[in-house]
Amino acid sequence: TSFRQEDAQEFLSFVMDQMHDELLKLEGQSSSLNGSKSFLVSSVEDDEWETVGPKNKSAVTRTQSFIPSELNGIFGGQLQSLVRTKGKSSATVQPYRLLHLDIHPDAVHTIEDALHLFSAPETLEGYRASVTGKLAFPTRGC
Repeated sequence: TSFRQEDAQEFLSFVMDQMHDELLKLEGQSSSLNGSKSFLVSSVEDDEWETVGPKNKSAVTRTQSFIPSELNGIFGGQLQSLVRTKGKSSATVQPYRLLHLDIHPDAVHTIEDALHLFSAPETLEGYRASVTGKLAFPTRGC
């Protein structure tokens, strides 16, 4: 059954991408960038700025631009993930149309449980601090 679930998930992603493209065509826009279809406009030329959050803690924030459609207004949103290392935080804001939630752990009984698991902090391995280039073991969470 896990193969069927993955196939269903891939099929839903495919259908949503096709619907997004068709809606953009109807609006006179295109989701193609350099010949490749993409929900994101750019991941290389992303905007980056420093934001100040609660308790005057700052974080470098990056966003990914995308071409929205009516489908995004219904099913989409934006996720902000935060990577924390000693003395510095980095946030990334990414658009999404589908959230891929893990429903297999024993602790997951409700959608809320799956969302808590999805956004739980995790330790990143092999991450190098951009300033020092040294290996760091930061945590990431949504």
